[in-house]
Amino acid sequence: MISGSNERETVGAPPGQTQLEPPRCPEPGCPSTLVVQNGSYSTKTRGLVRRFSCRDCGCSWKRWEKASCLFDGSRFVASEDSGLQGFALVALGLPLAQVEGLMRRKAETIRDQLVRSFKKKGVWDRIVELLVSRYNVGPEEVKSLSSLMVQIESGTASFHSVYRS
Repeated sequence: MISGSNERETVGAPPGQTQLEPPRCPEPGCPSTLVVQNGSYSTKTRGLVRRFSCRDCGCSWKRWEKASCLFDGSRFVASEDSGLQGFALVALGLPLAQVEGLMRRKAETIRDQLVRSFKKKGVWDRIVELLVSRYNVGPEEVKSLSSLMVQIESGTASFHSVYRS
């Protein structure tokens, strides 16, 4: 309990953080706040998973606590760095088959992730910024990759039909 405040540490709050009200049972009709955490585990794709149960009605549920990632919401299960490395190699002109061998991820997966990321304007802008700053991809390569992505989106080109040296 924090002295001099009506805030208190509760189940489900990260260590050192507080919540104004305790977690409630999600079961309709159960107003209980008598909730306990029944363990947690980590997954590769969904992050930390915490299990909770209500002491009054016995209802149990899970809460996923995943750190915010550049590719959230785009079904991107690889790490952010792994995805950006693959994108950087494609931007530098390596064919997808070669990137597949270096990254140990299927070419179709890399292509689909590039296409999905390009469709999200804010995500693509952040990817371009990271490719230039973190992976030293030149502005010319980024511009070339962006124009290729525009052509792919419009249906006038594909990764397989474009020769890249």
